[in-house]
Amino acid sequence: MLLLRLPAFWLAVWLMYWSLPLGVLTLYIPVWQLWGARNDTFYWVKFLVTALGIKFRKRGSGELYSGQAPCIYLANHRSWADFFVDAYLAGGRAQMLSRMAVLYAFPMFMAPVIAMRGCIVFKRGRIDDKEAFNKWIDGLVEASPQNGLMVYPEGHRSTLAHSLPLKRGMLHYAYSRKMPVQIIMSANKESVLSEKELHVGFGCTVVTSYSGLISPGDYAGFEGFMAAVQAAWDKEWRDTMSADAAGLPPLHVSGTIDDNHYPPRLVVSQLFFSLLGITLLFAASSITWGWILRAKGVLGPQGAKMVVSFLVAWFAASLAYCYNGQLPKPRLLPDGSEANGGGAGWKAGGRPGGGAAAKGGALKAAAAGGGGGGSPKKSS
Repeated sequence: MLLLRLPAFWLAVWLMYWSLPLGVLTLYIPVWQLWGARNDTFYWVKFLVTALGIKFRKRGSGELYSGQAPCIYLANHRSWADFFVDAYLAGGRAQMLSRMAVLYAFPMFMAPVIAMRGCIVFKRGRIDDKEAFNKWIDGLVEASPQNGLMVYPEGHRSTLAHSLPLKRGMLHYAYSRKMPVQIIMSANKESVLSEKELHVGFGCTVVTSYSGLISPGDYAGFEGFMAAVQAAWDKEWRDTMSADAAGLPPLHVSGTIDDNHYPPRLVVSQLFFSLLGITLLFAASSITWGWILRAKGVLGPQGAKMVVSFLVAWFAASLAYCYNGQLPKPRLLPDGSEANGGGAGWKAGGRPGGGAAAKGGALKAAAAGGGGGGSPKKSS
Protein backbone atom coordinates (compact mmCIF):
# COMPACT_ATOMS: atom_id res chain seq x y z
CA MET A 1 0.00 0.00 0.00
CA LEU A 2 2.70 2.44 -1.05
CA LEU A 3 0.22 5.15 -2.05
CA LEU A 4 -1.29 5.08 1.43
CA ARG A 5 2.14 5.30 3.10
CA LEU A 6 3.57 8.15 1.04
CA PRO A 7 1.81 11.25 2.48
CA ALA A 8 2.61 10.28 6.09
CA PHE A 9 6.19 9.42 5.13
CA TRP A 10 6.60 12.79 3.37
CA LEU A 11 5.29 14.52 6.49
CA ALA A 12 7.83 12.71 8.69
CA VAL A 13 10.71 13.60 6.35
CA TRP A 14 9.49 17.21 6.26
CA LEU A 15 9.51 17.27 10.06
CA MET A 16 13.07 15.94 10.08
CA TYR A 17 14.24 18.39 7.43
CA TRP A 18 12.84 21.44 9.23
CA SER A 19 13.21 20.09 12.78
CA LEU A 20 15.50 22.86 14.04
CA PRO A 21 13.30 25.87 13.14
CA LEU A 22 10.17 23.92 14.09
CA GLY A 23 11.75 22.98 17.43
CA VAL A 24 12.53 26.66 18.08
CA LEU A 25 9.09 27.87 17.01
CA THR A 26 7.37 25.30 19.26
CA LEU A 27 9.63 26.39 22.17
CA TYR A 28 11.36 23.01 22.50
CA ILE A 29 14.80 24.50 21.77
CA PRO A 30 15.49 27.56 23.98
CA VAL A 31 17.95 29.35 21.69
CA TRP A 32 17.11 32.62 23.44
CA GLN A 33 18.72 31.29 26.66
CA LEU A 34 22.02 33.14 26.70
CA TRP A 35 23.39 31.73 29.96
CA GLY A 36 22.93 28.76 32.24
CA ALA A 37 23.02 25.02 31.57
CA ARG A 38 21.41 23.82 28.34
CA ASN A 39 21.34 20.76 26.11
CA ASP A 40 20.14 21.80 22.66
CA THR A 41 20.88 18.41 21.12
CA PHE A 42 18.44 16.75 23.50
CA TYR A 43 15.80 19.46 23.02
CA TRP A 44 16.07 19.02 19.24
CA VAL A 45 15.60 15.24 19.29
CA LYS A 46 12.89 15.47 21.94
CA PHE A 47 10.89 17.60 19.52
CA LEU A 48 11.11 14.87 16.85
CA VAL A 49 10.33 12.08 19.32
CA THR A 50 7.26 14.00 20.49
CA ALA A 51 6.14 14.95 16.97
CA LEU A 52 6.21 11.31 15.86
CA GLY A 53 4.63 10.08 19.08
CA ILE A 54 7.43 7.61 19.83
CA LYS A 55 7.15 5.70 23.09
CA PHE A 56 9.85 3.65 24.83
CA ARG A 57 9.95 0.52 26.98
CA LYS A 58 13.01 -0.40 29.03
CA ARG A 59 14.47 -3.88 29.15
CA GLY A 60 16.94 -4.87 31.86
CA SER A 61 18.34 -3.04 34.87
CA GLY A 62 21.08 -1.09 33.09
CA GLU A 63 21.05 2.71 33.22
CA LEU A 64 22.37 5.34 30.84
CA TYR A 65 25.92 6.36 31.73
CA SER A 66 25.85 10.02 32.74
CA GLY A 67 29.29 10.53 34.26
CA GLN A 68 31.72 13.35 33.54
CA ALA A 69 34.36 11.21 31.81
CA PRO A 70 34.01 10.77 28.02
CA CYS A 71 32.20 7.64 26.86
CA ILE A 72 31.45 5.95 23.54
CA TYR A 73 27.88 4.74 23.11
CA LEU A 74 27.41 1.84 20.69
CA ALA A 75 24.01 1.56 19.01
CA ASN A 76 22.50 -0.78 16.44
CA HIS A 77 21.86 0.84 13.06
CA ARG A 78 18.35 0.21 11.66
CA SER A 79 17.02 3.25 9.78
CA TRP A 80 16.97 7.04 9.41
CA ALA A 81 15.17 7.20 12.76
CA ASP A 82 18.40 6.15 14.51
CA PHE A 83 19.82 9.66 14.27
CA PHE A 84 17.25 11.22 16.57
CA VAL A 85 16.05 8.14 18.49
CA ASP A 86 19.56 7.19 19.66
CA ALA A 87 20.51 10.78 20.43
CA TYR A 88 17.38 10.93 22.60
CA LEU A 89 18.18 7.62 24.31
CA ALA A 90 21.66 8.96 25.11
CA GLY A 91 20.09 12.01 26.75
CA GLY A 92 21.72 14.33 24.21
CA ARG A 93 25.11 13.51 25.76
CA ALA A 94 26.82 12.25 22.62
CA GLN A 95 28.05 13.58 19.31
CA MET A 96 26.85 11.33 16.52
CA LEU A 97 29.30 10.00 13.96
CA SER A 98 27.66 10.29 10.56
CA ARG A 99 28.63 9.91 6.91
CA MET A 100 29.02 13.07 4.87
CA ALA A 101 26.14 11.91 2.64
CA VAL A 102 23.65 12.59 5.47
CA LEU A 103 24.73 16.25 5.50
CA TYR A 104 24.03 16.47 1.77
CA ALA A 105 20.60 14.84 2.18
CA PHE A 106 19.44 16.86 5.23
CA PRO A 107 21.43 20.11 5.30
CA MET A 108 18.75 22.06 7.16
CA PHE A 109 19.15 20.06 10.35
CA MET A 110 22.63 18.57 9.93
CA ALA A 111 24.46 21.89 9.47
CA PRO A 112 23.09 23.41 12.73
CA VAL A 113 23.67 20.15 14.64
CA ILE A 114 27.29 20.13 13.43
CA ALA A 115 27.61 23.78 14.43
CA MET A 116 26.30 23.04 17.93
CA ARG A 117 28.91 20.26 18.19
CA GLY A 118 26.28 17.54 18.18
CA CYS A 119 27.57 15.61 15.17
CA ILE A 120 30.85 14.66 13.50
CA VAL A 121 30.70 13.97 9.77
CA PHE A 122 33.27 11.88 7.95
CA LYS A 123 34.00 10.50 4.51
CA ARG A 124 33.83 6.73 4.33
CA GLY A 125 37.03 5.15 3.07
CA ARG A 126 40.48 4.03 4.03
CA ILE A 127 42.36 5.94 6.75
CA ASP A 128 46.00 6.42 5.81
CA ASP A 129 47.06 8.01 9.11
CA LYS A 130 45.01 6.54 11.94
CA GLU A 131 46.74 8.53 14.67
CA ALA A 132 46.03 11.80 12.87
CA PHE A 133 42.40 10.76 12.52
CA ASN A 134 42.23 9.90 16.22
CA LYS A 135 43.70 13.29 17.16
CA TRP A 136 41.10 14.95 14.92
CA ILE A 137 38.36 13.11 16.86
CA ASP A 138 40.05 14.13 20.14
CA GLY A 139 39.81 17.79 19.19
CA LEU A 140 36.14 17.55 18.26
CA VAL A 141 35.30 15.76 21.51
CA GLU A 142 37.18 18.36 23.52
CA ALA A 143 35.38 21.23 21.76
CA SER A 144 31.87 19.83 22.28
CA PRO A 145 29.52 20.31 25.27
CA GLN A 146 28.66 16.62 24.79
CA ASN A 147 31.26 14.39 26.39
CA GLY A 148 30.34 11.23 24.48
CA LEU A 149 30.33 9.77 20.98
CA MET A 150 27.49 7.82 19.35
CA VAL A 151 28.94 5.10 17.14
CA TYR A 152 27.24 2.50 14.92
CA PRO A 153 29.77 -0.36 15.00
CA GLU A 154 27.93 -2.47 12.41
CA GLY A 155 28.95 0.10 9.80
CA HIS A 156 25.71 -0.10 7.77
CA ARG A 157 21.99 0.13 8.36
CA SER A 158 20.43 -3.32 8.53
CA THR A 159 16.94 -4.55 9.40
CA LEU A 160 17.97 -8.19 9.67
CA ALA A 161 17.04 -10.14 12.78
CA HIS A 162 20.75 -10.74 13.43
CA SER A 163 23.55 -8.25 13.88
CA LEU A 164 26.16 -7.51 11.25
CA PRO A 165 29.77 -8.14 12.32
CA LEU A 166 31.15 -5.29 14.43
CA LYS A 167 33.77 -2.99 12.92
CA ARG A 168 36.93 -2.46 14.92
CA GLY A 169 37.90 1.11 13.96
CA MET A 170 36.25 3.20 16.70
CA LEU A 171 36.74 0.42 19.21
CA HIS A 172 40.48 0.76 18.57
CA TYR A 173 40.01 4.47 19.25
CA ALA A 174 38.19 3.74 22.53
CA TYR A 175 40.91 1.33 23.62
CA SER A 176 43.77 3.70 22.74
CA ARG A 177 42.10 6.53 24.71
CA LYS A 178 41.01 4.25 27.57
CA MET A 179 37.47 5.48 26.94
CA PRO A 180 34.71 3.21 28.31
CA VAL A 181 31.90 2.08 26.03
CA GLN A 182 28.22 1.44 26.69
CA ILE A 183 25.83 -0.41 24.41
CA ILE A 184 22.41 1.13 23.73
CA MET A 185 20.42 -1.61 22.02
CA SER A 186 16.96 -0.95 20.60
CA ALA A 187 14.31 -3.02 18.86
CA ASN A 188 11.67 -1.69 16.45
CA LYS A 189 13.44 1.54 15.39
CA GLU A 190 12.88 0.55 11.76
CA SER A 191 9.12 0.83 12.28
CA VAL A 192 9.49 4.47 13.33
CA LEU A 193 10.86 5.51 9.95
CA SER A 194 11.86 3.19 7.11
CA GLU A 195 13.51 4.83 4.12
CA LYS A 196 13.60 1.42 2.41
CA GLU A 197 9.83 1.00 2.54
CA LEU A 198 8.94 4.73 2.51
CA HIS A 199 7.03 4.14 5.73
CA VAL A 200 6.58 5.98 9.01
CA GLY A 201 4.93 4.61 12.11
CA PHE A 202 3.43 7.35 14.25
CA GLY A 203 3.00 6.22 17.86
CA CYS A 204 5.51 3.35 17.61
CA THR A 205 7.04 1.77 20.70
CA VAL A 206 10.79 1.15 20.84
CA VAL A 207 12.28 -1.37 23.28
CA THR A 208 15.68 -0.32 24.63
CA SER A 209 18.34 -1.69 26.96
CA TYR A 210 21.56 -0.26 28.36
CA SER A 211 24.57 -2.44 29.01
CA GLY A 212 27.03 -1.93 31.81
CA LEU A 213 30.18 0.07 31.12
CA ILE A 214 32.97 -1.84 29.43
CA SER A 215 36.30 -0.25 30.39
CA PRO A 216 39.43 -0.77 28.23
CA GLY A 217 41.55 -0.51 31.37
CA ASP A 218 40.21 -3.87 32.52
CA TYR A 219 41.89 -5.69 29.60
CA ALA A 220 45.57 -6.32 28.93
CA GLY A 221 45.17 -6.08 25.16
CA PHE A 222 42.77 -4.87 22.49
CA GLU A 223 41.66 -8.37 21.49
CA GLY A 224 40.40 -9.06 25.00
CA PHE A 225 38.55 -5.76 25.04
CA MET A 226 37.07 -6.45 21.58
CA ALA A 227 35.92 -9.90 22.67
CA ALA A 228 34.21 -8.44 25.73
CA VAL A 229 32.42 -5.81 23.64
CA GLN A 230 31.31 -8.45 21.12
CA ALA A 231 30.01 -10.75 23.87
CA ALA A 232 28.10 -7.91 25.54
CA TRP A 233 26.73 -6.75 22.17
CA ASP A 234 25.49 -10.25 21.30
CA LYS A 235 23.80 -10.61 24.68
CA GLU A 236 22.09 -7.22 24.51
CA TRP A 237 20.98 -7.94 20.95
CA ARG A 238 19.52 -11.35 21.82
CA ASP A 239 17.83 -10.20 25.03
CA THR A 240 16.40 -7.00 23.53
CA MET A 241 15.20 -8.51 20.26
CA SER A 242 13.50 -11.35 22.17
CA ALA A 243 11.92 -9.12 24.84
CA ASP A 244 8.14 -9.01 25.26
CA ALA A 245 7.34 -5.30 25.29
CA ALA A 246 4.04 -5.91 27.10
CA GLY A 247 5.89 -6.86 30.27
CA LEU A 248 8.36 -3.97 30.27
CA PRO A 249 8.12 -0.62 32.10
CA PRO A 250 8.07 2.72 30.24
CA LEU A 251 11.44 4.38 29.70
CA HIS A 252 11.74 8.10 30.38
CA VAL A 253 14.98 9.85 29.43
CA SER A 254 16.23 13.05 31.01
CA GLY A 255 18.35 15.49 29.07
CA THR A 256 19.31 17.50 32.16
CA ILE A 257 23.03 18.21 32.39
CA ASP A 258 23.52 20.61 35.29
CA ASP A 259 27.01 21.83 34.36
CA ASN A 260 26.54 21.89 30.58
CA HIS A 261 27.19 25.59 29.94
CA TYR A 262 27.58 26.63 26.32
CA PRO A 263 30.44 29.00 25.46
CA PRO A 264 29.37 32.35 23.96
CA ARG A 265 30.52 31.37 20.46
CA LEU A 266 28.27 28.29 20.52
CA VAL A 267 25.30 30.29 21.84
CA VAL A 268 25.65 32.85 19.04
CA SER A 269 26.14 30.13 16.41
CA GLN A 270 23.01 28.28 17.48
CA LEU A 271 20.99 31.51 17.53
CA PHE A 272 22.22 32.37 14.02
CA PHE A 273 21.36 28.97 12.53
CA SER A 274 17.95 29.03 14.23
CA LEU A 275 17.07 32.43 12.77
CA LEU A 276 18.39 31.34 9.37
CA GLY A 277 16.32 28.15 9.51
CA ILE A 278 13.15 30.03 10.46
CA THR A 279 13.72 32.49 7.62
CA LEU A 280 14.21 29.69 5.09
CA LEU A 281 11.17 27.82 6.42
CA PHE A 282 8.95 30.85 5.94
CA ALA A 283 10.47 31.52 2.52
CA ALA A 284 9.82 27.93 1.42
CA SER A 285 6.29 28.11 2.81
CA SER A 286 5.67 31.36 0.93
CA ILE A 287 6.88 29.86 -2.34
CA THR A 288 4.74 26.77 -1.82
CA TRP A 289 1.68 28.92 -1.08
CA GLY A 290 2.32 30.86 -4.28
CA TRP A 291 2.32 27.62 -6.27
CA ILE A 292 -0.94 26.61 -4.61
CA LEU A 293 -2.60 29.89 -5.54
CA ARG A 294 -1.43 29.60 -9.15
CA ALA A 295 -2.70 26.02 -9.33
CA LYS A 296 -6.03 27.18 -7.91
CA GLY A 297 -6.28 29.78 -10.67
CA VAL A 298 -5.64 27.15 -13.34
CA LEU A 299 -8.08 24.62 -11.89
CA GLY A 300 -10.87 27.06 -11.15
CA PRO A 301 -13.03 27.09 -7.97
CA GLN A 302 -14.75 23.75 -8.60
CA GLY A 303 -11.58 21.94 -9.71
CA ALA A 304 -9.57 23.36 -6.79
CA LYS A 305 -12.24 22.21 -4.35
CA MET A 306 -12.14 18.67 -5.75
CA VAL A 307 -8.33 18.52 -5.60
CA VAL A 308 -8.19 19.87 -2.04
CA SER A 309 -10.86 17.42 -0.91
CA PHE A 310 -8.90 14.55 -2.47
CA LEU A 311 -5.59 15.62 -0.90
CA VAL A 312 -7.14 16.09 2.55
CA ALA A 313 -8.76 12.65 2.37
CA TRP A 314 -5.51 11.10 1.11
CA PHE A 315 -3.43 12.58 3.94
CA ALA A 316 -6.03 11.68 6.56
CA ALA A 317 -6.18 8.08 5.31
CA SER A 318 -2.38 7.91 5.23
CA LEU A 319 -2.03 9.17 8.80
CA ALA A 320 -4.62 6.67 10.00
CA TYR A 321 -2.93 3.84 8.10
CA CYS A 322 0.52 4.74 9.44
CA TYR A 323 -0.50 5.10 13.06
CA ASN A 324 1.00 2.17 14.93
CA GLY A 325 -0.01 2.00 18.57
CA GLN A 326 0.57 -1.75 18.85
CA LEU A 327 3.43 -3.05 20.97
CA PRO A 328 6.17 -4.66 18.86
CA LYS A 329 6.46 -8.42 18.70
CA PRO A 330 9.81 -10.05 19.52
CA ARG A 331 12.14 -10.56 16.55
CA LEU A 332 13.88 -13.48 18.28
CA LEU A 333 13.02 -16.34 20.58
CA PRO A 334 14.87 -16.46 23.93
CA ASP A 335 17.36 -18.96 22.48
CA GLY A 336 18.34 -16.47 19.76
CA SER A 337 16.50 -18.13 16.86
CA GLU A 338 14.16 -16.00 14.76
CA ALA A 339 10.56 -15.90 15.92
CA ASN A 340 7.96 -17.09 13.39
CA GLY A 341 5.94 -14.08 12.37
CA GLY A 342 7.91 -11.95 14.80
CA GLY A 343 9.14 -8.52 13.96
CA ALA A 344 8.40 -4.88 14.15
CA GLY A 345 5.02 -3.49 15.07
CA TRP A 346 4.30 -2.86 11.35
CA LYS A 347 5.97 -5.80 9.54
CA ALA A 348 8.94 -8.01 10.28
CA GLY A 349 12.10 -6.02 9.78
CA GLY A 350 10.13 -3.07 8.42
CA ARG A 351 9.62 -4.83 5.10
CA PRO A 352 7.09 -7.26 3.66
CA GLY A 353 8.08 -10.85 4.04
CA GLY A 354 10.58 -10.48 6.96
CA GLY A 355 11.03 -13.98 8.39
CA ALA A 356 13.14 -16.66 6.78
CA ALA A 357 14.44 -14.50 3.96
CA ALA A 358 15.87 -12.00 6.42
CA LYS A 359 17.48 -14.77 8.42
CA GLY A 360 18.99 -16.30 5.31
CA GLY A 361 20.38 -12.92 4.32
CA ALA A 362 21.97 -12.51 7.74
CA LEU A 363 23.64 -15.91 7.55
CA LYS A 364 24.99 -15.12 4.10
CA ALA A 365 26.34 -11.78 5.32
CA ALA A 366 28.02 -13.46 8.28
CA ALA A 367 29.53 -16.14 6.07
CA ALA A 368 30.92 -13.50 3.76
CA GLY A 369 32.50 -11.61 6.63
CA GLY A 370 29.78 -8.96 6.86
CA GLY A 371 28.78 -6.16 4.58
CA GLY A 372 29.76 -3.10 6.63
CA GLY A 373 31.37 -0.22 4.86
CA GLY A 374 34.94 0.94 5.07
CA SER A 375 36.39 2.94 7.91
CA PRO A 376 35.59 6.62 8.17
CA LYS A 377 37.98 8.93 6.43
CA LYS A 378 38.81 12.33 7.79
CA SER A 379 36.99 15.04 5.90
CA SER A 380 38.84 18.00 4.60
